[in-house]
Amino acid sequence: MKKYLLGALFILSAAAFAGVENGAKVDLDGSAKLAIPVQVDGRVVEPVEQSLIIEVDGVAASGINIKMDDIVAGKTAEKAYSKSTFKAKIVTADGIVKPFTNKPEVKFIYDGRETTEPVVNEIVSGSATDVKLAYNLFVDDSNKNEYLGAITVEATPGKLPGTYTDTTVQLKVEVSGQEL
Repeated sequence: MKKYLLGALFILSAAAFAGVENGAKVDLDGSAKLAIPVQVDGRVVEPVEQSLIIEVDGVAASGINIKMDDIVAGKTAEKAYSKSTFKAKIVTADGIVKPFTNKPEVKFIYDGRETTEPVVNEIVSGSATDVKLAYNLFVDDSNKNEYLGAITVEATPGKLPGTYTDTTVQLKVEVSGQEL
């Protein structure tokens, strides 16, 4: 009987720990365990004369991934903030960074339009569908060899607890007139 009881407790504790997401499970004895998955993505591309390279922190297989801190439902004064930075540069097949002939054009694409203005989205998916997200774009074009930028996001909670996801905003980086 003890064997079955121990087995049932093991299954229950494993199932309870499996449900822990972005947080630590603290046992009754005060110890804590946390397992965080690590994802590595990359690609190998064909050599060309020169390429526009965008280096991004927080990149996922499907694009830029910005993780937000937890916010409390109904507390609209408590917002979560996060950002992702990026760097654009022109690199030759030999790995040499070339200066931009013209500065890149960097914009958001949202709701079928391109803009450098802040974007506010109140239509997110998930169970916390009343979260409001405000996106801002910051760029530093003072260096001719690298174009630095950041996307910041502010999340304002609604009344619904749960998770939320937004994939309606894209970052566009365009270079024209680049000398070969």
